Order: sequence, then structure tokens, then C-alpha cells
Amino acid sequence: MNNARLKTIRFRGKDNLGWHYGSLIRFDDGKNTPRCSIHECTHGDYWYGHFDTVDVDMASVGQFTGLCDAEHKDIYEGDVLKTEKGNLLVEWYDGAFRLVTKKEKEDLDSGVHPYMDDYNYPVQLIDVLLSEPVEVLGNIYDNPELLK
Repeated sequence: MNNARLKTIRFRGKDNLGWHYGSLIRFDDGKNTPRCSIHECTHGDYWYGHFDTVDVDMASVGQFTGLCDAEHKDIYEGDVLKTEKGNLLVEWYDGAFRLVTKKEKEDLDSGVHPYMDDYNYPVQLIDVLLSEPVEVLGNIYDNPELLK
């Protein structure tokens, strides 16, 4: 019997009513105004449920990492985690979910590559989770003050 599991690919995004979770739909309406929507199941299950599509703020969209914190809370891109080294932000960078400081996030957003050698490269999320318990404190959109 094959016990293989499919990876959960899920996104979240925020509008003025709150957070929505589901599949990501990104499209251009022809007026050079890119839009992001979350296609979420509102009733029933994934196969037979009712789905709504909600436009969300593109800047708030983050992917589920497939990992959970010590309290079994899902970890998303954009979450701020409490670690032994302080509060760090979950970012997708260079092919992996990584934990970065506020300064590293600002450098990445401005196009600066702050990592000159392997010793200064941002740590992968999975490496931290295997070595210490972490806690999701919030996210950069609702709680920017968590990342000092």
C-alpha cells in the first residue's frame, strides 16, 4: 500500500474583512492592474464544497510552508516567529522558506543582495524547526511591530 501524502499547497491573503485561505489566482484584467484572489472553500470539503473567490491585497499573499510551530499552528510566508535568536520573519528566498531579520527583509525588498558568503546566508526555516521550538507570534501585515 502506498502511504505517500500530497503536499498541502495553500495560500492566504487579506482583504478589508480579514484573512482568506485557499488556492491563489493571480491575473491581469487587461488594464495593467494585476489582481490576486483567493479561491476558498466556504461550505463542505475540497471536492464537493462551495467555493468563493475573494480579491485580496497582493502584498499580503503568503504561501503555507507545510510546517507548523511548537503549538501546531500553521506557518505561512509573512509570519513572525519567536526563536532563540529573536523574532524572525518567514520569507521565500532563493528556493526555500527562510528566516530573516527586519534589515535583511528591507535589503531584499530594495533589490540588495545582503549575503556575501555562506556564513551570512539566511537560515532555512526547516533547519530552525529541527533544532528548537518556535512560536508564531503574528504576521508582518497585522503586527509589524513584532519585527524590530
